[in-house]
Order: sequence, then structure tokens, then C-alpha cells
Amino acid sequence: MAETSVTAQNVIDRARARTDKTGSQWITDSTEGVDWVRESYKELYELLLTVYGDEYFGVTVDKTVTSGSRTVDITTLDDEAVYLPLKILRIDVAINDLRVPMDKLQFADTVLDDTNRDWTSFQGSIRWRWTGNFLYFEPIPSSNQTVRIYFVPHANRITQLSDTIDRQSEHWSEYIVCDVARKIRMKEQSSTAELDAEKAVLIQRIHAHAPPRDMSRPQTIADVRMRHGLPIDYFWY
Repeated sequence: MAETSVTAQNVIDRARARTDKTGSQWITDSTEGVDWVRESYKELYELLLTVYGDEYFGVTVDKTVTSGSRTVDITTLDDEAVYLPLKILRIDVAINDLRVPMDKLQFADTVLDDTNRDWTSFQGSIRWRWTGNFLYFEPIPSSNQTVRIYFVPHANRITQLSDTIDRQSEHWSEYIVCDVARKIRMKEQSSTAELDAEKAVLIQRIHAHAPPRDMSRPQTIADVRMRHGLPIDYFWY
């Protein structure tokens, strides 16, 4: 049987049952209930991002860096107006049939070279920096270039009872239920001790499941002295 998506209403119903508030008019599901679910879901999402990172939330989008320009607007990466991604994991560009990853540009190393340059001759020396609502690239390309951005999107927006949490977070939906139940107890000024203890156990379980899911090839420390199998100085310009 197919799994049913976890909606805000489902979370509220489960939290009501945990606090003996099923059917009670004391809680308004469509207003404060939705607010509680949204905040608790964001908390879980950020916890999972911290623990699992790109194994859970990496998605991609292609953007064009226009010839003669060094910036790209990223306010719509997440399919929402003025809604920036939570985190950028990697940016690369197709050069000579290869996807070449870019290094991040430190602000102190910004050259501010206004000369348009051919990216195909720069290879690994193309760099990027996140500045406000834009990605800043160096050097300026002399022709249109398509960059691929790997990023962490925001959690699903919860604004009504039918909205759902993302599939990756569904496995830990009990965390959201527990936290919403805490908020119900806090509203009635009752003890949250047992729910605090349960939430702490859930956090421990999330961390305990943190090792890579591909156990045959665990993650390793990156060799910052090499790039694409060549010494870093090979790409210096």
C-alpha cells in the first residue's frame, strides 16, 4: 500500500492525541496549529540538514552567466520570488565536455578585473561568491556560460492544513509531533518534562543514524592541495 503524505493536519491530530486534546476547541488547527507545525518542521529540517547535509537535500538548477556580466540573480532558485536557497553546496560549469567545479572566492581575494575573459582557458581558476541576492563570478565571461548550482532548498512551505512535509523528513515526523505537543502543553502551562525527554531521545537517534548511507564508500577529507588530480598551482592564472 502506498504511503500517505504527512500533512499539517495529520501532525496536529497526532499531537492532540498525545496531549488528550482530541476534539478540543481550545486549539485552532488552521491558525496556531499550522504555525506550530511550520516552526517545528523547520527545526527538524535544519537539524537533518546539519546531520546529513547534501546526502538528504542536494538539488540542482542551471543558470546562465551573461557575457560581460559577473552576477546571477538567485532569488528564484527555490521557485519562490525573493526566496534564497538555504545553502549552496557546489557550482560547476561545462568546459570542453567536462563539468569543472569552481572554487569559492574569498572576499579578500576579489580582483575586480573588468576584462571579459574566455572561461575555457581559465578552467579551474573560475571562482564564485554569494553576495546578497546574487552569485558573483570571477573572471567576467566573454560569452554566455551555463553554470550548474547544487543547493539546499528551503523546507516545504506550511501555510494551510493540507500542506505536506518533504519526503526526506517524513521518516522523522514524530519529532514534529512531539514538538507540537510540547507547544500545546506550554500553552496550557503544563509540564513538558516527558516530551522534552522524548525529543532529546529523537535527536540522539537522528545523530546515531548520521553515518553515510553508502557504507561501502564513506566520505573522506578533501585534498585541498589537488584539483582534478593535478596540483592546485596548475590552474593558477
